[in-house]
Amino acid sequence: MISFITNLLRTVLLAFFINIYLKRRYPKQYGDILITVSYNIVYAFSVIQIKLKNTQKYLYMTNPRISELLEIYNKRHIENSVDYILDGEIIYSTPIYSLKRDDPTKFDFIIYSDYTSKDINKKIMENIDVYDYEKSNINFILVELKTGDNTYKIDLKSESFDFYLCGNTFTKNFFKYYLNEILKLREPFVDNFSLKLIDHNVVTVDFEFTDKNESILLEKNDYKLLNVENNENNENNENNTNNEEK
Repeated sequence: MISFITNLLRTVLLAFFINIYLKRRYPKQYGDILITVSYNIVYAFSVIQIKLKNTQKYLYMTNPRISELLEIYNKRHIENSVDYILDGEIIYSTPIYSLKRDDPTKFDFIIYSDYTSKDINKKIMENIDVYDYEKSNINFILVELKTGDNTYKIDLKSESFDFYLCGNTFTKNFFKYYLNEILKLREPFVDNFSLKLIDHNVVTVDFEFTDKNESILLEKNDYKLLNVENNENNENNENNTNNEEK
């Protein structure tokens, strides 16, 4: 180890003195050589960088499994976490291993994020309890939220998250969170929310969020509308569900 450090110091000192000698002895040639060498180094680095990127793209295209493994590896270095949501905003986030007794006691709901899963599953919870979950087979064709004069498309699954889990309940507070934290719409919202839903059976459901705590509950192979007044579309939804069971 000592001999390595000694040789390194000798090399650095030798390069330093050679640099000084050349600069003083051949000032014009030194400047030209320095510019040429610097240009060639930058050019070579750029070419190597382009070659490496092209090679990486080729490997990913011919071996998709490599990309999947790297994605899984990177996700595993992100700790699973919980977010406390109040009035549509994240008020506190923490990895699950550092949960404390003095964590927030006032919140609307909690979102548990599982970064070890391929789709980054998001479980909606009322309290910190069991982190186990089950994927739902339900995928809505369309979810649209209308607030005031604005209409927003709601994706419950993307490259960054998947909310299609059994037991997840989508309430007015959840959609406030979605607008604030996912769509990043930092503006005052009116209290009048309405939802349009086209479900997996191509049935359209429309309802307004009031003070009755309306919500959508996901199950394994179906969903339920909770505290939603029956209308023609909702009755059709129930009839389709009953027919499927028969």
